[in-house]
Amino acid sequence: MENLHRFLRGDAAIDIIQKIYNLVDQYKASLKTLVVLAPSVEIPIELSKVFTALNFDLPGREDLQKMLMYMAESTKKPLPSEEKQEALLEAGKGLAAFEFENALALSLVTKKAFDSTVVMEQKSQLIRKNASLMLEKFDESLENLGGLDNLKSFASRLSTRLIPVECFYLARLEPGKAILQKAWGKPWGCLRQAWTSGGCLGAW
Repeated sequence: MENLHRFLRGDAAIDIIQKIYNLVDQYKASLKTLVVLAPSVEIPIELSKVFTALNFDLPGREDLQKMLMYMAESTKKPLPSEEKQEALLEAGKGLAAFEFENALALSLVTKKAFDSTVVMEQKSQLIRKNASLMLEKFDESLENLGGLDNLKSFASRLSTRLIPVECFYLARLEPGKAILQKAWGKPWGCLRQAWTSGGCLGAW
């Protein structure tokens, strides 16, 4: 049974809940199990004793690697270099299997190759649905930033790593520091993720 949560709203919900509850003994006697698939867990209190919620983890690094190899084999496209594969796998973190496959397919259509920037752009579209989060791409670079030499030197040293480094940067909003945040992910081709307290408060 798919998308049960859609049927548990409105006046007809009580009838569906009662029918499911009445089938419990019949399913037990016939050694059958009712499997419900839904994007969110919304179990009515009347059925809370007879349902068990199972959460499935998002694909891990090995799963994403297998999907990338499968896409390369099925489309007859060559795998990118190890460095670009690392960028693709990093960009794919947090995406469901279907979302990652769609992003890879879109990359092949638009870029004619596997491109991590396309995957990041698809992830940014999902994040935009959250009122308090932003994922943005900027053209600013550290070379265009005047001052803040210590921060620029620290960011430049980190940019020599193959894998992006996650940093939590908390400061007063000033022009120089804002540009630094925008330019931080450019060496790795990453987007900037920002949390806004105003958007969070506005959502509630």
